[in-house]
Amino acid sequence: MNLAALVLGIFLIAVAVYTASDPLSRARPWVSFDDIERAPQWAKDKQRTRAWLYSYVVGLMGVLFVALGLAL
Repeated sequence: MNLAALVLGIFLIAVAVYTASDPLSRARPWVSFDDIERAPQWAKDKQRTRAWLYSYVVGLMGVLFVALGLAL
């Protein structure tokens, strides 16, 4: 069991859950302020979609590291 990979995986899963729990305020703003002023609902939907995608990728990477940590 590789403890470093296991801890990194758990940390990545925690970051993914934290970001997914409130995608509008806990993620880096990927939408420009001009878009927010022009179409606020579209900008919120775009921010939410990108934050969920980020959370999904980081969470999968965390699961991969947990599996790797348990396998080694």
